[in-house]
Amino acid sequence: MTYSEYRDREVSWELNRREGVTFSAEFPYRAVVDGVVLEIKIGDFPAESAYTLFADGEPVDEFDSFPDNWTRPPGW
Repeated sequence: MTYSEYRDREVSWELNRREGVTFSAEFPYRAVVDGVVLEIKIGDFPAESAYTLFADGEPVDEFDSFPDNWTRPPGW
């Protein structure tokens, strides 16, 4: 997995509502940046990275903590 340009961007995440489900526990966060749909998948930490970033359905980055310039929904 390669470094993602999205780590350097300011991203405001919202709770993900996938496929008519109120909330997705596997993919809890969603954002749209320059028309690209970003989603965060929760990994099986510590066997995997804590998070995987998907861009338009493709994995583009793995990480264990959110960049400081990313904003999660209140309470998360």
